[in-house]
Parts: sequence; C-alpha cells; structure tokens
Amino acid sequence: IAVHLCRHNDSGKNDPRRMIASLAFQITELFGEFRERLEHIREAEGTPKAVSIECDASSLADRLLFDPLSQISPPMDHTGRSLVVIDALDEAEISSKKDLLNLVASSFSKLPRWVALLVTGRREIDAQRTLARLEPTILDAEEYTQQCKGDVDIYLRYILSPHIADEHELVSVIRKIDAKAKGLFLYFHYVRERIECIECGNFDVNALPDGLCGVYADRFKTLFPLPEGINSGGVRRVLEVIVAAPIQVHVFDELPSLAGLGQNEVLTIMGRLSHFFHVDEEDRVSVFHKSIVDWLTGRRDLKHKYDDEDERKYHIDYAGAHRQLASACATSLVPFLDIGADCLLESHKNAVDRLRNAGLVDNTGNRNAPFEYA
Repeated sequence: IAVHLCRHNDSGKNDPRRMIASLAFQITELFGEFRERLEHIREAEGTPKAVSIECDASSLADRLLFDPLSQISPPMDHTGRSLVVIDALDEAEISSKKDLLNLVASSFSKLPRWVALLVTGRREIDAQRTLARLEPTILDAEEYTQQCKGDVDIYLRYILSPHIADEHELVSVIRKIDAKAKGLFLYFHYVRERIECIECGNFDVNALPDGLCGVYADRFKTLFPLPEGINSGGVRRVLEVIVAAPIQVHVFDELPSLAGLGQNEVLTIMGRLSHFFHVDEEDRVSVFHKSIVDWLTGRRDLKHKYDDEDERKYHIDYAGAHRQLASACATSLVPFLDIGADCLLESHKNAVDRLRNAGLVDNTGNRNAPFEYA
C-alpha cells in the first residue's frame, strides 16, 4: 500500500519525517477513509507541512500514519496482509540510517494487524540488533536459496523467452546468468538492458561481464580508457567529492569549487558519468546505486573486487577522498577568518572555530598546515 526507497547520500530520501509523510500520502491515494482522517487532522491542527515541522518523527508517525490506520477498516478485497515497504535501508548514510532504524524499531509495531512491514537491505549487524525488538521474520537469501532461485528463474524467463525458443538452451542461459550475478538482482536488471539494446540474435551470454563489478569495470574502461583511466581531466577529483560527501552536492554551486575545477569541466565530466550519477531537479548529484560507490572504494565485498591491476586504476581511496573534501571545505572558510564573529552565520562561526581549535589556522587567519588541493 506504500513504498519508501532509501537512497545513498540523498538527505531528503533518508529523512524519517519525509518518509512518514510520503507513506501517508501514498495510503491516502488508496483508501478514502484514511484520507478523510488526515483531512480531519489538517482542519483541526493546521496544514501537514506545519505539523511535520513541529513534530519529531515518532509523533508525526503517530498522527499521520499509525493512528489513522488503526481507525479504518481493513480492505474487504484483500485476502492477506497489506504491505508497507522500506526498501534499501542500507543505502542510507550512517546518521540517517540510525534515525530510520530507531523510528522503525520504536514505532512500527503500532501498525494494525492487517498491515505488515517489509524492510529490505543488506544484512548488517546494527540493523539486525536494532530491529530485533520487533521480532521480525528474516528472509535471508542464503537461507531461502531455492525460493530466490525460483524468483530468478521467473524473471529471467520473462525477459529471455521471447528470444530463446528452445527450452534446453533457455535453462542453460539462465544458469550461466545466475552464476555471473552472484546473488545480486541488480545484475539481472543490467542483463535486461543489454538485451533491449542489441538485436536478439546477437545476444551472447558468455560475453556478459562477471558480476556487478565486471559491469562497472567494463563501463568505466569504455568511458575512461586506460592507461589514464579516471586520472585524466579532473575525473578523479569529481568522483572523490561525490563519494566522500555526506549529502548530495550541488552541481553548480558546490561541486566545481570542492573539486577545484571550472564549472564547464565539471559539467562535461558529469555528462560522461551520467549512467552512474545523475543530476536531479534541484541540481544535486544523486548516485544510481550504492554498489557503484562500493566498487569504486572497495568498501564492500562484491565478490569480484579488483581482480586485476587495470581495475585498481579506477579505485578511489575513501580516506583520501575525505581528506580532499575536508581540505576544500577548510579552504573555502579562509575568507571568513577576518570577519568578526558577530557578522558570521552560526554554521560558519562553528566551522571557523573548529579550524582554529584544530590548529590549522591561527587567530590572524594564517595557515599553520597546508590544505590539500587548495
């Protein structure tokens, strides 16, 4: 009845209050009785926007989600339980993930019995520990291997059967693709794109790359050929900023200065990277899928991590990327060092104080240590 998609370094998508508002809106589209309950809240307490600003996430969830759901009748045409889905929780950054987990663990037991919660994501210890109080049923891929293989078979048959008539050949192709995917369903999405982009008779399963890392390696090698790879034209600097930034960076106002490049250079690079990173309607850079960042930084075992020396040339040093970003931010604060504290925004004042407390600059604005990429 409602779905929320978490997204890597998208502060809006990972905001618990915005998640609650989104889920509530989707349910109003399905159930008129639920919509009437929310209309009553709006008339009695003000606009939903005002309510969301004043409330913490838990209180907002009670008012816009759990209380109205508990007051309406379950749909008569449903034979099972309805689902509220929170997808890709692991995509959220650490601070946002903690807030989302705490909200789910503390509040979502209030859902009426006819509504169940489904949370998807990679199996992580913190998530399991926090959500344990809900006594969840864990649908682990390794434990439900046969069911997962059944899902894979259904999906691959759907996209392959129009092109492969022979059942024996179809089964063989499905097995080969499943082996290459290594349990990652996003790989099957790539296969579907590949089939749609080529003529049916030219599809060669043996030519498919090995796993998601193979997909990313092939595409980066095409976009940024060796021997330079991502070391030419400022590509590495742009990627380092995107990878290290805790929130989405603005492609015009922030990314050029943080990467130390001109705006036209950045836009050209972003055009080449558009398959992996896109610019949203607010001109902020979004990551298509967190596995791209995982592959670039080697932070996750995607079962194909830098098997050859060529792939290593596309590797981003995560700690180094954070140093570059911190240095660029520190450099941008230098002009504020000579401004009186009373004239500074509170955020600028706190940042300048941190520079001084860390011993990076003195009270007169002189640097005590070099800023990288300044």
